[in-house]
Amino acid sequence: CSVFLYGWWQPITIILFLQLQLFSFVLVNLSLFFLLFRKRMLLSAGRVNLFVVLRQIAPFGAIILLMGMHYRLDGFLLERLRPDGALQAGIYATAYRLLDAANMIGYLTASFLVAFVARNRNDKPLLRSILHLSLSGLLSVAIATSWFALVFPTTIQKALYHTADPLNDRVIQLCLAVLPAYYLIQVYGSALTALAEFGVFIRILLSAVAVNIAFNFFLIPSDGAVGCCIAALISHYGCAIACYFAATKRLAFPRSVKPWVFFACAAVGLLLLLFLLKTTVHRVWIILAVSVLLLVIIVTQLKSIKTIVRLLIQQAHA
Repeated sequence: CSVFLYGWWQPITIILFLQLQLFSFVLVNLSLFFLLFRKRMLLSAGRVNLFVVLRQIAPFGAIILLMGMHYRLDGFLLERLRPDGALQAGIYATAYRLLDAANMIGYLTASFLVAFVARNRNDKPLLRSILHLSLSGLLSVAIATSWFALVFPTTIQKALYHTADPLNDRVIQLCLAVLPAYYLIQVYGSALTALAEFGVFIRILLSAVAVNIAFNFFLIPSDGAVGCCIAALISHYGCAIACYFAATKRLAFPRSVKPWVFFACAAVGLLLLLFLLKTTVHRVWIILAVSVLLLVIIVTQLKSIKTIVRLLIQQAHA
């Protein structure tokens, strides 16, 4: 779509965007259909009981619905609970779209983890290693992203929206602070789904949605977009902690405070480094490049990565 987004062919409109989106979905579905047809996966199925199929897929549908409500309902409530709801929703959207884009990494990781954990559910050492690696990598990205947004919200705002509003700064800071909780839910929620612990996960999500709605009704009338961010912080971190305890209990993983102390110390160190760079280096993009480079070096030097890569290769050959 870049030829339209940048006006190289013709300026993009909402109608053209929807047409391109529809064409993309049709193309992907046709490709999948022909792939399945070629492998004879569409011809070999016998008669099935529709009720049985619906009962089997119902937990997955409930999880997707509840997670969608948890992620999206706040913007809907914000627009309707404030007299200036459209303005507040627009301010919230400027930050939320960044959070949503950053969550794509977690979503892709979760897509991998569900299948991997389900296949190797009896290999506890392997699962412990892969979950630890996923959590380490995702939390490193989340901490770096949220801290950068905390220290340089005005830079982000000027680069993307060409404005410098203090309210927008605060919303960007608080909204992106939810990213670590998003990643924790993606990792441990995926483990619960793969282990067929649907009841536990659905109850956690129901509680999180209820808390989110309650705090939104309480905070939105007085605080607007900032209230949405506060409600998201409370409900998502509560959901993340509950998923962590439920998944580690189900997998019988030992719980230790050492990894969390390490992440806390690393977060404090990175925050101090960003504040130091902010006062000594006046080009923000140099600071961003240095931060990304340090993050890549730290992640690639983790010994667990080499172990996991070797295990994955062994699994692929097996």
